Amino acid sequence: MYAVNATHFRQNFKETCDMIQGRESLIITRPNNKNIVLISETRFAELEKAERNADWLAMVNRNLDKIDRGEVTEHALIED
Repeated sequence: MYAVNATHFRQNFKETCDMIQGRESLIITRPNNKNIVLISETRFAELEKAERNADWLAMVNRNLDKIDRGEVTEHALIED
């Protein structure tokens, strides 16, 4: 992970972007601790996928807990 100030980032945009092409991330420091993190599209897609997976697993765990507590209703399967 690298950190640069906003002025350096603007002046060296191409070089800085080339630096994060892989899995590196860049923190662009801003006044009042309102920093920005710049990541590659590949890394962003990985983070999005991990978040979706975590949401899915949380939903599965909530449903398993309901089953364990008996908060389910039984339905008959109707076959034609």
